Amino acid sequence: MAGEKLPIQLEYRPTQSQVLEDSQIYVRLITGKQCAREIKIDYTANVQKCHIISDKSKIEFPCLPETECSEVVLQLTNESNKNYQFEVVPPNPKVSGLIVNPTVKPLPAGKSTLVSIKYESAFRDYTYWTSKDLFQPEEKETAPKGIAVRNKKLEARIKLEKE
Repeated sequence: MAGEKLPIQLEYRPTQSQVLEDSQIYVRLITGKQCAREIKIDYTANVQKCHIISDKSKIEFPCLPETECSEVVLQLTNESNKNYQFEVVPPNPKVSGLIVNPTVKPLPAGKSTLVSIKYESAFRDYTYWTSKDLFQPEEKETAPKGIAVRNKKLEARIKLEKE
């Protein structure tokens, strides 16, 4: 509701000199069966030079029909003399529609690699109801203990024999 405050604590211990940067995180909260809220969370972060450089600073996915998907390929380059291993922890694909490949890959010094980010446009209209459908457990048709599952071929054969 209006005026609500959510306490968040983050801790970071930098090894290089500190440069502070202010920004905001945009969050969409599903708050009930029929409503969602969008909030902005202000944060201040210590920024340090990263030796892994991307060829794109912003990724945008176009608005597509529900059955289509869009893919962006990033080139990550290690500009340092150290070998790194990068790891991406993407959000749940059932919720976000984002699929990142590869998620873990070694990145040797002075080399580069490609990372694919795929977006399925069915998730652009994410609501409480779509969330409920996605996370509902699958119901398997099982017969109660001691009762056999229906055999249609056997039933048809018995029916023919009776006639």
